[in-house]
Amino acid sequence: MNNLTISDAIQILDPKTTSDAIREIEYYGGFAGKKRAIEAVNQACEMACSMMRAYRKDMHMLYKITRITHTGTYGKEGTDRTDGRYPLRIGRIVEMRYDSIGIGIPMTLNYIRDSDGMPLRFNYIRTSDVVSKSKNNNKVVITTRNSVFEFEEYEEE
Repeated sequence: MNNLTISDAIQILDPKTTSDAIREIEYYGGFAGKKRAIEAVNQACEMACSMMRAYRKDMHMLYKITRITHTGTYGKEGTDRTDGRYPLRIGRIVEMRYDSIGIGIPMTLNYIRDSDGMPLRFNYIRTSDVVSKSKNNNKVVITTRNSVFEFEEYEEE
């Protein structure tokens, strides 16, 4: 089967594309016939999914919350946060764009999954003001006025 160009893939998947345009793509791209047309649609879908995954990875990485500790403001510095809802947050998957986390303002993260893998929709965490942030390989540490959040990159299966 011939390889699709990105332009062809967009045209095939775009609901505004006319049937005449699809026939032209089939003819010039060598995708005539039902089986080849289905293969072309599958290839276009694979291209689109691959690009969306790359976009998501570049823009909004997924991270797992691995640890939350006290900064010393209220509890003993370096000890695990066991108060309130903090223990429930460990193991949750969040969507984070590291570059958009600003110093001096609260961090807001969208929860994607609970620690048991169940999807979480419309759930967010909003922290106190961010004091510092660091990234090393696949680990991120965000220090807020009240807590230190440790994250590691998470790959969806």
